[in-house]
Amino acid sequence: MKALDVLCTMAEVSGDFIRRRVVSNVWPALSTSLERMNGMSLQSGKLYKHTVNFKLQKTVLTSLDVLICELDMGDVELSEISAAVLPYLDVRQPRELQEAAVRIFKALATADPDATWLVLSDAVGCCLLPPHPCLTSVKLGTERRPKGIQYSGVVMDLVCELSCCIWRKYIM
Repeated sequence: MKALDVLCTMAEVSGDFIRRRVVSNVWPALSTSLERMNGMSLQSGKLYKHTVNFKLQKTVLTSLDVLICELDMGDVELSEISAAVLPYLDVRQPRELQEAAVRIFKALATADPDATWLVLSDAVGCCLLPPHPCLTSVKLGTERRPKGIQYSGVVMDLVCELSCCIWRKYIM
């Protein structure tokens, strides 16, 4: 856990210098860890917050938003991060992990708002509403949608916020 703190500090200081190492050596281990522990934290009791697994998950999720902001990650890495973190937006996850996941998606939205909007919109199965009534709405496909995840209203708030930003970008 301290190693992630050091890595975040290195990313803040050296920026893109360590990006390749993080992407090739660190991210695969973090991704595997997040995916493996996702099931453990899902619908866990109040005592789960005192376990090493919870502390590790929280540290990894908290570190990811720093790494996204400090390192110039490519589309592939951002897509992999969003896929690994999406299950942590489930309402059955501990509140601290959900909040960390929201911060990560906000960092992803800063790096690539279009892709982040698409991932979240696809996950919740929403429609793209046009800015003008003469245009038709577009229903997104949900073939990549994770099964059994219950999203909170925070996810829809993020989708709406990103929708407004995206429409403004194309209208102006």
